Amino acid sequence: MGEGKVIAVVPGSSQLVVDHKEIPGFMGAMTMGYRTEPSSLLGGVKPGDTIRFTIDPQRQGHYSA
Repeated sequence: MGEGKVIAVVPGSSQLVVDHKEIPGFMGAMTMGYRTEPSSLLGGVKPGDTIRFTIDPQRQGHYSA
């Protein structure tokens, strides 16, 4: 589970670019793009929003809620 600020929404690749805090035991704080599934979640998100998300490392996907 992570938390961060949306920097950009990239509908063409179903991605969010997120500046996120450290995810203890998984990865340090960084800014990077994450594929979002389902892509319909992109519709309710805009740059500047703070989100919580879950990463699926096996699919290398990003599921936001």
